[in-house]
Amino acid sequence: MKRSEAAARRRSRRGAECREKRREKVNRIIKMYERVRKLAKGQTMTEYALILAAIAIVVFIAYETMGNDIKSLVSSVDSYLTAT
Repeated sequence: MKRSEAAARRRSRRGAECREKRREKVNRIIKMYERVRKLAKGQTMTEYALILAAIAIVVFIAYETMGNDIKSLVSSVDSYLTAT
């Protein structure tokens, strides 16, 4: 076997090892990205729940504050609709 053939084989093995290492790094990066996406999805759902709770509180406070006004408004609309 010639020296150049032996050197070519060594380079080929080193190249295969480098490709395998790169492939492992890419796989690790992909797995980390998938984990981050799952965490972000859970975070988004929590944010929506907090927004919904805040809206519910505002509606409740508005109803408590303007309850009688709303009742009289609905009664007047009802009277108008039944009269026509």
